[in-house]
Amino acid sequence: MSAEKNFWYIFAESAELKKDKPLKRKILGENLVGFRDKNGKAIILLDYCLHRSGKLSEGWIENGCLVCPFHGWKYNNEAKVCRIPAEGNESKLLKKDLKAKKFLVEEKQGYIYVCLSEQVLPQNKPFDYPYYQNTNWATVRFKNLFENNVINCVENFIDVPHTVFVHPGIFRSEKGQKIEAIIESKNGKVYINYQNENSISNFNWFFNSSKQQIKHTDIFITPNITNVNYKVLNNCQYIITSQSVPVDEWQTMVYTDISYNFGLLTQIAKPIVQNQAEQVLRQDLKILKEQAENIKQFKKKFIDTEADLIHTLISELRDKTIAGENISELPEIKTKISFYI
Repeated sequence: MSAEKNFWYIFAESAELKKDKPLKRKILGENLVGFRDKNGKAIILLDYCLHRSGKLSEGWIENGCLVCPFHGWKYNNEAKVCRIPAEGNESKLLKKDLKAKKFLVEEKQGYIYVCLSEQVLPQNKPFDYPYYQNTNWATVRFKNLFENNVINCVENFIDVPHTVFVHPGIFRSEKGQKIEAIIESKNGKVYINYQNENSISNFNWFFNSSKQQIKHTDIFITPNITNVNYKVLNNCQYIITSQSVPVDEWQTMVYTDISYNFGLLTQIAKPIVQNQAEQVLRQDLKILKEQAENIKQFKKKFIDTEADLIHTLISELRDKTIAGENISELPEIKTKISFYI
């Protein structure tokens, strides 16, 4: 089994999983079905009925149990078969403790997480959003299916040079400005601390009108989380967190949280932030789909620039994780790069 399954992935937003209807998802190629029991607890099973391979996700909920649409086999919140209609009340099969495959589930901060491994590693926990429902902050959430793999999505979300060309005027405009960054790779994370930035284009009029130097840090958390943090001296902050959930080899469901604090302008800015974010995501969806199409057709290797060292380190961490290596024992790396935007 791939060590990639030892981590927590978002199955769905909490609001998506209702008490009266099952919800199907695919993660790492596994077909899953989620439902809520009588107490509202989220349950996630393999989308497979033990009887005749029916799809449980096409069934229904009955008294907090999941019913297969093929022959009516019913599964309770422990994944145990608790009713076989064709066998009646005297079914001998019910005494055999038949159970579907059930996965570990955690629900927090408006998301339902699933781990596909039978024993999740203690250090691997669902991501904690520090400003979720903080009264001084606002958050907008997005969910998008990207037609590309996890590593290319992750690279894109913390790739500064692409913003000049894919998102001109929104984040940045080409100025030929030299940017320096200190990169650290340690404990399964990559930290990037950018120097001498003072503009993020369209947001500057309310985020940094005085053109103070922006503190810009990016973090990659193995195997699939990126966190982009912009902060200015007056403590205005803009944070983009993306969790890239692998559906299969070439599809990635990306859950993006944008949390920000603009002081008195926080609530006023919400429709602007949402509109700009939607535009950025549409542009990223398009460019990443086009990239994937070319990768599949031409099968060419990438050519790396100095700025791409960030992505090389991330790829190495993901590769070693999937191979089952203990990434916390890898030697720490600290270096400095420069590039122009």
